[in-house]
Amino acid sequence: MMASFWQQMPFVRLIIPFIAGIVCQLFLPLNLVLSLILLISSALIAWIGFLKINNYSRLWWPGIFVNILLFFFGSAITYVQNYKVDSNYLNPANNSYYIVKIDEPIVTRKNSYKARAVVIEVIDSLHNAINADMNLMIYFKKDSSILHVQYGDLLLIKSQLLEISLPKNPGEFNFKNYLAFKHIHLQTYLSSNQFTLLPQRKSNRLYLLAYQSQEYIKKTLQQYVSGKNEMGVGEALLFGFDDDIDPQVFKSYSHTGTLHVLAVSGMHVGLIFMVLSFLLNPLQKIKQLRFLKPVLVLTGVWLYSLLCGLSPSILRATIMISFLVTGEVIKRRSNAFNSLAASAFLLLMCDTSMIANVGFQLSYAAVLGIIAFYKSIYELFDFKTRFGDAIWKVIAVSLAAQALTFPMSLYYFHQFPNYFLVANLLIIPVTTLVIYTGILLLVFSKIYILAYYLGSGMQALIYISNYMAQWIEQIPYSYTDNIFISAAVTLLIYGFGLFILIYFHQRDLLFFKLSLLTLLLICFFRTQELFQQLDQKKLLIYSIKDHIAIQLLTGKQATLIADSGLIADQVAKDYHLKGFICESGINIQLEQILPQQNTLIKIDEHKTLVVLIKNCNYTKGKYEWALVSGKQYLNLEVFLKNNIVKNLLLNPDIPFRKKIALKKIASTYQIPCYDIAENGAIEVLL
Repeated sequence: MMASFWQQMPFVRLIIPFIAGIVCQLFLPLNLVLSLILLISSALIAWIGFLKINNYSRLWWPGIFVNILLFFFGSAITYVQNYKVDSNYLNPANNSYYIVKIDEPIVTRKNSYKARAVVIEVIDSLHNAINADMNLMIYFKKDSSILHVQYGDLLLIKSQLLEISLPKNPGEFNFKNYLAFKHIHLQTYLSSNQFTLLPQRKSNRLYLLAYQSQEYIKKTLQQYVSGKNEMGVGEALLFGFDDDIDPQVFKSYSHTGTLHVLAVSGMHVGLIFMVLSFLLNPLQKIKQLRFLKPVLVLTGVWLYSLLCGLSPSILRATIMISFLVTGEVIKRRSNAFNSLAASAFLLLMCDTSMIANVGFQLSYAAVLGIIAFYKSIYELFDFKTRFGDAIWKVIAVSLAAQALTFPMSLYYFHQFPNYFLVANLLIIPVTTLVIYTGILLLVFSKIYILAYYLGSGMQALIYISNYMAQWIEQIPYSYTDNIFISAAVTLLIYGFGLFILIYFHQRDLLFFKLSLLTLLLICFFRTQELFQQLDQKKLLIYSIKDHIAIQLLTGKQATLIADSGLIADQVAKDYHLKGFICESGINIQLEQILPQQNTLIKIDEHKTLVVLIKNCNYTKGKYEWALVSGKQYLNLEVFLKNNIVKNLLLNPDIPFRKKIALKKIASTYQIPCYDIAENGAIEVLL
């Protein structure tokens, strides 16, 4: 029975070693030459084995070499696709000018504009043009003239290209890795006088059509949908653009477990598929035109995917629908697990780094959960009324999807939405109506009266959706926050679920024993983490631009001593501090405002930290650390003459010139000097 189960899913068997090779190359890189030698050797041995062996029962050993072949194939193409930064690009002495192509429309941020670009030529000091191909993130200083820059434009820039820096604080979001998995390794900051717009343009016609369509949707929504929050959510629902969503609204959807409705995914593709199938249904009645329906449906679905930026979740749904439609045309039904694995195999062949994309992982986990568990959950209850059955279907789908996504959500987002069932029941039907209303608005946008009422209806529906998300978020215990589980525990949770599932399917006692073993390992790791957290005692000084942040940690309790601006800025605290708080298991966080004057902080019986903001009167003191902060003049030499300081720390809010002067003084007095802005947060075990 198990053999038959695997025989129906060839792509599931193929993708497991293929993904293993990709993951190995991403995190434990192998030599390309070695990978190719082993790949070719495995292919030859497997080929000879299949030719020579006639006995089916002995074909297992060539199969092993097929798996080895796929492992090293995944490793090799990952090596090829993930290039390294050419150090010549980073040397302004040799490479003074760059010609770059803007690869996406300009996005407006709070303090700047940003755009992805491609370096296509490097011009050295001798004016030699060298062909290049390196992705780049450009941040433009806010200036109205920047808005004239469009997708496909070529810019001649004179600016140093910088490698993206690693996070400066423990537990902070790793933006460097995030962009690296999108093949972006460089960034630069430009003002309007640092680039010249060249007359030539290089653009892909399909992408240009998609970006023009996005701009048309934006302008239509601006015309007929008022309200910043409603506009932002409308853009996200229709084509996946979420940069205009208010952070508080975004957080409400996240805390209620309905954030997936704002990320264009399989649900959106499914709705487009159903609309196109309904509209093109008359073609089925005309024998000569019957072939047009699947062609037009697939064309429409793929154009919508292009419009939404070809995100991993969109591509997964589009490829699966393509398999479904093609299967109907050739009168063959495919196994759902096999179709899912085939779509993943195809996507990873095109870009292996998708495996590290959180959206890719969550999308496939959700669909796999629905395929594996939906039917069993749905059959638990039988509702006689159509309304009750419809509600139960939504609940069953939500539970099935959550079964495989919740460990991943805990690992990445450190929270669990306790009322996700209620939120999905209320919000999904409303957002579905928003999408349909939005489509009608775009179709009839030139008929003002009709478009006006459709826009008003869409605005009202989005307002209701936002209100419900915020209302559910405010209910006590709506979500559990600050959850931390390690990667090892996350994998063990999935292992436990897999063994239990196989046990109930096969009734094999071995898998029940394996599930108990994984459960014991989960308990062991969690207990070990708990004891480590209870025993910890640390001093942490964060690296946060324009702020002072000092954290004293004892066991699972911490005290944050920071300036009033940071204490009041919850967004900044979440970004810079939350990761470490979750990792450390902190459940009590006290906050204390640091006064705008020199302050002594007693760390323990023997160690004292002094925060120096301006000239002080402390004399004959002995300090383990002196943290210098602020822009005011500080006569550090007088302080060092009259006090004993073991370590000098420079806070990130110190201006560049003042920092150079302070480093020279520290060098004169032979005191170790640590630049927090440059080297990152300082973490001291006490």
